[in-house]
Amino acid sequence: MIIIEAPYLSDLMAHWLKTSGHPVLANDFACQAAKANPGIHLVSSEEAAQRLDAGERLYTNSENALEWVLGNTCNQPLRDSIKLCKDKAAMRAKLAPLDPTLFYRECSWDELRQLDTAGLPFPVVVKPTVGFISFGVHVAANADQWKHALSELSEEVAKRSLYPQSVIDSSTFIVEGYIDGQEYAVDVYFDEDGKPVILDIMQHDFRDQDDTSDHLYYTSHALMRHAVPHLAAWFEEANRFLQFADFCSHVELRVSLEADQAPLEAMKDPRNIHVIEFNPLRFAGFCGTDLGYFAHGLYPYQAYLENQKPTWDDASADDGLTTAFIVLEAPSAQKPGRSFSYPLFLEQLRKTAPELELCDERPLNPAIHGLSGFPLFKVPTSHFSTTRAFGLSVCANQYFAPVAHNEEDQHSRTRMLLGEDALERLRQAHVCVFGVGGVGGHAAEALARAGVGTITLVDADYVAESNINRQVIATWDTIGRPKVDVMAERIADINPHCCVIARKCFYLPEGRQDFDFASYDYVVDAIDTVTAKIDLVMAAHETATPIISAMGAGNKLDPSRFEVADIYSTSVCKLAKVMRKELRARNIPSLKCVYSREEPLKPSPEQEGASKRVPGSVSFVPGAMGLILAGEVIRDLTNSGD
Repeated sequence: MIIIEAPYLSDLMAHWLKTSGHPVLANDFACQAAKANPGIHLVSSEEAAQRLDAGERLYTNSENALEWVLGNTCNQPLRDSIKLCKDKAAMRAKLAPLDPTLFYRECSWDELRQLDTAGLPFPVVVKPTVGFISFGVHVAANADQWKHALSELSEEVAKRSLYPQSVIDSSTFIVEGYIDGQEYAVDVYFDEDGKPVILDIMQHDFRDQDDTSDHLYYTSHALMRHAVPHLAAWFEEANRFLQFADFCSHVELRVSLEADQAPLEAMKDPRNIHVIEFNPLRFAGFCGTDLGYFAHGLYPYQAYLENQKPTWDDASADDGLTTAFIVLEAPSAQKPGRSFSYPLFLEQLRKTAPELELCDERPLNPAIHGLSGFPLFKVPTSHFSTTRAFGLSVCANQYFAPVAHNEEDQHSRTRMLLGEDALERLRQAHVCVFGVGGVGGHAAEALARAGVGTITLVDADYVAESNINRQVIATWDTIGRPKVDVMAERIADINPHCCVIARKCFYLPEGRQDFDFASYDYVVDAIDTVTAKIDLVMAAHETATPIISAMGAGNKLDPSRFEVADIYSTSVCKLAKVMRKELRARNIPSLKCVYSREEPLKPSPEQEGASKRVPGSVSFVPGAMGLILAGEVIRDLTNSGD
């Protein structure tokens, strides 16, 4: 028996429904789906209730179906299992023997607001006792973050009307200890004897500890082969307390890790496995369940309903591929006259990640509660990195094009100077800008305005009030936001056809392997750290990638003193002096750079007590250096230099 409900039915499941013949409750959503997919076997509410009362297995694609189930079936084991899954506090109590040291507490909204933070074992997680996906889930590492979490939770509680109370109940909340470690999402069912059958395991990664989003899930046959035996043993032990039978669930777990311990090694010890929640009668949300088909060749819902029990111990079945589901972050405020461009998305995705094999190139359904879905894709496991995946997911603005955008008009003045061939070279070029501050931000914008087709932005910093005097991305509205996100949105407004890859990280020598320097046509070095600058030059040199480096722009007032030169021809600049020495020791023969022949100014007397590590700056100097950097890149890429 199947119940489909809003907000989302994937095309893959719709196709399976009309070919499988499994009975589907004839609710409004299913009737609409049947019009678009003739052949779906609809059954009346009375027949559906009789089937459930007789013990037939039930699968739903959405927890919005739970309200009908609880209101129409007398199947008490089914009702009890649903209620246990939806009540996080009750689930914590049931599974306490498996996790006896985990702190948790249930409280009302009023009690939550009056809670004495002195008694909380930070970091903690707060969330509705009855909840869905990451709605209302917040992590607080200290008392200040706790206040911020309650403020955001207050706004979210007002929006809970999007779901019935059986899905999200904001009257009670649970506060529990933050479980550190690697998160996994598991699609599992329990057969008639209560034995667990695992159908998919998805690694769920986050950007940082503050991130609670559902933006990245991925799986592979190798992951299944190694993880299923250990997780199946844990589920079997857990079901001693839960007593589920003929029941399926999407379960979120975390595996705690010792220092440098691999998750697959850690999960061999069941004490390292900690449940976050059981989601009843469904598998992964949105089109996440489709991962099981594209990665493993099975329909998870069919396997559950027909009691199929796949095995995962065949090493020869490893295909070396990772299949991933990424959710695109929607813009915080959509500008008038712009709409999501699926062709633009595909064009830019193929350009920046040609190794991706799209599993399904049809556009996904429209945005759901602020999220727009990416197609599922496969990629060789050796090429897959979470850093790159998050780079693809951020800043949806780059895929929102003006409805009446004319690219030829936008670049007409540039075409007059450079010509069409040069413009095409810029469209095909990929430039990586390391550092998106006063210098790098202006350089990135100039590259985008000139028509560079792909720009990677690398910076882990956030916009601060002290940036407003010189950084093109810094305004009162952008304070506190990641610089790469703000820059990516700005570029999207300037040149919608420029594909921006936002990398929220600092470049460090130990992270060099995360960057494919051979894929860049040019590198712009606008970072401050000497060690990182040196390694950046080394990495570009080893792959014969052109690079231009910014030397010191702080404590300067005369932008006319900037010069373009080889590093070994520089003078005056202290940073250039250090770079000359270090690069000569590493046998680097040359490096194009922009430096200033102006002697650095000393701080004014009233600033003598300021930190000597923070140089003074002014609006017109860093920007001038950034424009010179961009000019050199553009002229080199188009062979338009002297």
